[in-house]
Amino acid sequence: MGLVESVLELASGTGIWTQKLLNIGEKIIAIDASEEMITINRAKLNSPNIEYRQLDLFTWQPETEYNLVFFGFWLSHVPPNLLNSFLQKVYQSVRLGGQLFIIDSRFEPTSTAKNHLLADDGNIYKLRKLNNEQEFTIVKVFYQADELQEHLEKIGFKAQVNVTDNYFIYANCQKI
Repeated sequence: MGLVESVLELASGTGIWTQKLLNIGEKIIAIDASEEMITINRAKLNSPNIEYRQLDLFTWQPETEYNLVFFGFWLSHVPPNLLNSFLQKVYQSVRLGGQLFIIDSRFEPTSTAKNHLLADDGNIYKLRKLNNEQEFTIVKVFYQADELQEHLEKIGFKAQVNVTDNYFIYANCQKI
């Protein structure tokens, strides 16, 4: 993919992926629910080509269409009962002929931090402890490739979902 006019990054976080998107997007809209993450991202990248928006992705409504929509390590935080409605909004935000790219975690017990137990117990709620000992309950869903492919195609994307040998699931989709 060459340089594209417009990129939408969902759950942009601290800017790890935003920095990479600057290499392919003329204009990036970076959405995150956390003001703190946006502040870190903005300070790190300091780019006039990025517009930041603080929004909850579960209540977000697309206002325009983009050449490329991207989110990394966000899908696993979308509860199954909200997956179709979220993906429908993503579909609405991709321009006809545009691309969607997703990357996330696969279930792999060896990929987790030493203080995070990763059990394949069917429970989507996981306890996470930060370095400062604060604990949070988060949603963590490990979608399977065939399941994600089916959801994306049902929404209307031409999708190719793949997995790496150990840790990642990724999807490259086109709105047709």
